[in-house]
Amino acid sequence: MNSRAGSSGPARLEAALSYVPTLVTGPAERLIALDDAKAQLRVEDDTENALITDCIDAATGLLDGYSGVLRRCLIRQKWAQVFDRFAPCLPLPMPALEVASIMYLDREGVAQTIAGAVYALRRTAYGSAVHRLKSQSWPADLSAEAGSITVEFWAGYGAAPEAVPAPIRVAAKMIVATLYEHREAADPLTEPMRAMLRPFALKQI
Repeated sequence: MNSRAGSSGPARLEAALSYVPTLVTGPAERLIALDDAKAQLRVEDDTENALITDCIDAATGLLDGYSGVLRRCLIRQKWAQVFDRFAPCLPLPMPALEVASIMYLDREGVAQTIAGAVYALRRTAYGSAVHRLKSQSWPADLSAEAGSITVEFWAGYGAAPEAVPAPIRVAAKMIVATLYEHREAADPLTEPMRAMLRPFALKQI
């Protein structure tokens, strides 16, 4: 589902999250293959492969993950979000494919894993959230130490670049071309690129 974001939604989400999420496992593939980028740039030799690869990584970083302008993951990757305490709904910062695990420290400081039957993953307008099922309860022996709960989750459109919507992939190639051809560009995102990306963005771009 594609979502358009207003300014208040992401702000409310960030207010609800006390910790910045961290990347646990990165994508297995690059969003744009080197040969595809070279075809876009009409480059035939290999002398600037390293530079073009850097442009690919920079373009992907501009779009992908929590700090990307889309505020969503592109190729499948695992993230971790930390919480201080349990609540009926634990908001996640980006749309999630599935919850990998929920772990917490008990009062003895021992790491415990919560059974998947206790919760369900649900999509929200600005990401996803872990909801405790009404018939279940969160553990009562949570440590008082800050950051004692860690939710690890998989996010992204899929495991392969082809799973990412074509407008995002095309815009990424255009960004690579801008970075390569205008190496001192202050803003590699042109208005046509922004227009292509807006239907997929979870914050204003």
